[in-house]
Amino acid sequence: MNYYYSESTKIMSLDDLEKKLYESEKNRNAKAIKDVQEKADAGKRNEAYESPEWKEDEEVLKEKLRGGKIKQAAKWIFALIVAGGIVSGGVFFALRYGSESKGVSVDIQGPSKIARGVPFEVSVQISNDIDTFVKDGSLSVTMTQGLLGADAAEKKNIITEEVGDLGGGSLTRKSVKLFAVGETNSVQKITVKFLFSSGRADYEIEESKEITIGDPAISIDVERPDQVSSGSKFNMKIKYKNISGFDFSDIALEVKYPPEYHFAEASYNPASLNNFWRIGEVKAGSEGSIQITGDLDASEKNSFDFISSAFVSFGNQDHKVAEKTTNVFIAPSPIAVAVKVNESDRANVRPGDKLSYAIQYENKSGISLADVVVEAKLEGGVFDFGTIRSDGTLDSRTNTITWNASRIPALALLSPGAKGEIRFSIALVPTLPVERASDKNFVAKLDVRIDSPSVPYYISGDTTTGFGSVEAKIAGVVTFERKAFHRDTLAQIINAGTLPPKVNKATQYTVHWTVSNYGSDVKNMTVRASLEGGVRWTGVVKSNVGSVPEYNPRTQEITWNLEKTQANRGLFGDPVEAVFQIEAVPNVTDVGSYQRLVGPVTYAGIDDFTGTSFSGRAEGITTFLPDDKTVGRNDGVVVQ
Repeated sequence: MNYYYSESTKIMSLDDLEKKLYESEKNRNAKAIKDVQEKADAGKRNEAYESPEWKEDEEVLKEKLRGGKIKQAAKWIFALIVAGGIVSGGVFFALRYGSESKGVSVDIQGPSKIARGVPFEVSVQISNDIDTFVKDGSLSVTMTQGLLGADAAEKKNIITEEVGDLGGGSLTRKSVKLFAVGETNSVQKITVKFLFSSGRADYEIEESKEITIGDPAISIDVERPDQVSSGSKFNMKIKYKNISGFDFSDIALEVKYPPEYHFAEASYNPASLNNFWRIGEVKAGSEGSIQITGDLDASEKNSFDFISSAFVSFGNQDHKVAEKTTNVFIAPSPIAVAVKVNESDRANVRPGDKLSYAIQYENKSGISLADVVVEAKLEGGVFDFGTIRSDGTLDSRTNTITWNASRIPALALLSPGAKGEIRFSIALVPTLPVERASDKNFVAKLDVRIDSPSVPYYISGDTTTGFGSVEAKIAGVVTFERKAFHRDTLAQIINAGTLPPKVNKATQYTVHWTVSNYGSDVKNMTVRASLEGGVRWTGVVKSNVGSVPEYNPRTQEITWNLEKTQANRGLFGDPVEAVFQIEAVPNVTDVGSYQRLVGPVTYAGIDDFTGTSFSGRAEGITTFLPDDKTVGRNDGVVVQ
């Protein structure tokens, strides 16, 4: 759009200017015509008032009248000429400015549609069609998120540039480099603002342009077998093609593998790791491919996703412009494998337990399988290999037991439909291998692989393979300790009374309960005990966790509830501990012996990892205080 401005007015559109000129000239013309009419009427009035004193002869009078009419006509003609000139001048002025598009304008030139991933240029043209200088011009270009600018401010998608002063009738052009990264068929917008000054006022012109993002410039296609055999190597070919009209100087490909995939090799060496290739130049219409080879270990899943992506370089960065997900399907295993531990598909066990395994297999391929090999790999670092009982061969480097025809003759040729079972046993280590505070939730895992070089016609691969596995969750270990002190500097509690304890005299003691656990978290643990006769609860109690022991005076029972105890308390950091004070008064029946203070302690809870319950018991406490180093062996014996 064109704009006109002067030193005294702000920006006015051409339409508004023409309208204002038309109204002005219309008013002037009407006033001129009115003036002419009033003068004519005045002349007529003068002719009507003749005085006898001024009467002249008829010929003279007629001559004057003719002269007056000529003058009046001349005046009419002059007025019309003036009015016509004014109107013509206004029209000429409006037509002149309109035809020459006087004003300041901004025009955006660029494509309306662009392929995703293709760099392109947008040109911004600024025209100054007025006779006055445009001062201090500045330009800003803003893009929506689907467009990137090579010189855009970080995370703002804005490009700014100084234009400076523009003389009257001048034109300037600025170009910006952009890159299309938006989703296919999305509509993106470029907004241009031109700010300038007339010297007395500031002005702003804004224009915008929409650009549609087309299909990706790089197409990806993947060739792979209809189905593959688990554990057998297979090939995948990733094909790429530049379907745009742009020559790319730097193309890259990436393939994200599922965790079960084992990369073996590729037709083109990866630039990094084993899944990223720097292709380089790819001209318009050209194509290429990369072939990768590997295998899938599929014990449970039968479908796996491979994600192939194409990247182009812009602004010294790689940008993803195309992506394709390819499913690779695993053929149903021709060898059925089932693995059990302690006669179950899964088990919850404890450190030191013995595990009995059964590996069951069946040939469902429809052909005889020759030279069958069975491998069982023990994982988790929790097995005591010195306790293994098996007729297979153990490789201690890989912790794998192997059976073949030399050990089990039936494996030499497994007929269609044939079944078999292999058994062995091994114990867990008595102590879990906790090395860090975060080590917990240990699992004893057995992975089984059975294969044969005989391959049915309907499977792509070099071996016929079957997989099976089984896990056993290992519960953590909880330990409980109780101690008693008369002199307890660690607890910072002062106990009254003297030792040895005397009949009918009160002596105070502090009791410590500590809980340690490792290997897994513990929840809903409860510790219980009762005070013996002649012993009372003083109410002094504290702990290093959120809960403290509570006392029921009617039952004389002490209860400590622990909602949750984190794994490895006591191995890394202090154990969970509670301290409470009691006061004991011996009677005559206690003379010559240790007075009983607290009865036996019981505790129970739930292992948070396995969900199994546990329980334990600790002996009661007497005035025999082996943990108080200030008290001798006989200092706890009651005296008279």
